[in-house]
Amino acid sequence: MSSISCPECTQPMRDDMERCPHCYRPCLYPNVTATRRQEEVEALNRRYDEAIALAVADGCEPMLRDFEKAVSSSEAVICRSFGELQRLSYSEDEIYATFYQRVDAGLRLAGGDAYDTLRSMADTALFGEQNKRHVRFASLTLNGRGMPHYGDCSLLLREEMIAHRTSVLEENSVMFMHRHNIGAGNDYKIPSGYRATWLERGRLAVAKTRHPKTLHPSTFPTDLQRSGADERKDVFIEAHVWGSLTIRSIQQVRVTAWRGAPPSQAELEVVEQKLNQYGVIFEAPRVP
Repeated sequence: MSSISCPECTQPMRDDMERCPHCYRPCLYPNVTATRRQEEVEALNRRYDEAIALAVADGCEPMLRDFEKAVSSSEAVICRSFGELQRLSYSEDEIYATFYQRVDAGLRLAGGDAYDTLRSMADTALFGEQNKRHVRFASLTLNGRGMPHYGDCSLLLREEMIAHRTSVLEENSVMFMHRHNIGAGNDYKIPSGYRATWLERGRLAVAKTRHPKTLHPSTFPTDLQRSGADERKDVFIEAHVWGSLTIRSIQQVRVTAWRGAPPSQAELEVVEQKLNQYGVIFEAPRVP
């Protein structure tokens, strides 16, 4: 881990720490601090400049600039089941817990398949064994919809609640590990230039763009995020939100379709009523 100075007591500390070990004052969120390392910023700038140069050569720089502007206004969305939405809507005291917190509390069994093992390895490499327990995973969206493999309900987060504590990664962290052979003899070193702060998410999207000629305003939402045959084939920019989320962290819930048995109309109406109490917009197909 890199070292930084505590903004209060000025003593050196690791940048993966949420509090200074010397004066114990709170510091910036470790996931955000990691994106501000000099090597990360410089590497992202190089990739961004290369993408712009390619777009200039192809005669499509204006379109790429429009895409950057659009993504710079994108929002973070989490997809979850209707049952989880019911629980969160019950009270502002209900917390959206991470996978690891639920396992640690004995509320869920740890995953047993290879993908779950890779997920745990990826999270540990990115955040550290303890820090990964504080990160909520979302994706960037331009149309308010999330990735349906994770649930029918798209929970659109309030920017003012998460911008200061959110970082972004170019893609699904598990697939990022696989694509860059992280852990294959390189001591789990994360390559620089693929992470950014919330405010730099548009630049990261530009750096990621490999075929700027195919961009068009009508397809910007799917250029940024689209569902694949399974979660391994999903295309999106992953957002990492540090710390807790409640119903007050959500501005809108959208359900495009019910993939399984839908809830009853009565259940929908109860949830909608509860969400309205917190100023959350609810959109869902009505059930006969």
